[in-house]
Amino acid sequence: MENYQRKLDRELEALGGRRPGLLLHSCCGPCSTYVLEYLTRHFSLGLLYFDPNIQPEAEYELRLENQRRVLEEFPDVKLHEYGWQGERVEKPADVDAALARSPSARICISAIALETLSAAAAALTAHGLAAQVTQIAVSRTRPAGGLHLLMANNPVFLVTGNCE
Repeated sequence: MENYQRKLDRELEALGGRRPGLLLHSCCGPCSTYVLEYLTRHFSLGLLYFDPNIQPEAEYELRLENQRRVLEEFPDVKLHEYGWQGERVEKPADVDAALARSPSARICISAIALETLSAAAAALTAHGLAAQVTQIAVSRTRPAGGLHLLMANNPVFLVTGNCE
């Protein structure tokens, strides 16, 4: 099995001090803190805040405000926000706009619903990008007598497309 941290370390070393642009996707502030802290050392980051799965609109706005608070710690990261989209899942990200801003961008879209995962992969392949999907599993502990069980939460999928 490949160690992805080592693979990432090799990729970052291959940058040779360059700081290419990287557009990340986020659907809330707290879950982006580590990724922002880690990747701002190596990339010029843009953050696309977009998730049509968030209901109701007030929840979307609350998460957006939290994202803005997080970004106060990262003033060089540019926020791209397209507004609440309701239940629109057929277009998970404005890939056209992202590629217009940075034609050599690596695009990363997070998905929590299978419909969004499918739409994200289709949007990337429609632009000639090879969509790669990574599933991230998150678990929480639950006491069971003197033991602690790991209880799985819903997975998160990261769909990436890279321009060569």
